Amino acid sequence: MNEHEVMVEVFGPERHGRVRGYGAGVTPTQLWGPRSFIFSDLQTKLQCAEKKYEDSKIEVEDLKKKVDHMAGILEQLLDGRLPIIQSDNNPTSLD
Repeated sequence: MNEHEVMVEVFGPERHGRVRGYGAGVTPTQLWGPRSFIFSDLQTKLQCAEKKYEDSKIEVEDLKKKVDHMAGILEQLLDGRLPIIQSDNNPTSLD
């Protein structure tokens, strides 16, 4: 016997439009709101999540391009094809 069958055995069958365990007179709409509100709230949350996902994809692509660019510069530096430029703001030695 599963949990639902035990509840039906003890309390009887569900009554349409009532919420078990919240006392007399409580309806699903009073407890959770109208279905249309719940649906629109979920739809808004889904749209927000999709927007964040798309923004994250764009950010990842930008970061990939930057990493590729920096890897190319590093490769040129290591191969000696690009001179190291020293400045007061960006020293390349520990002197």
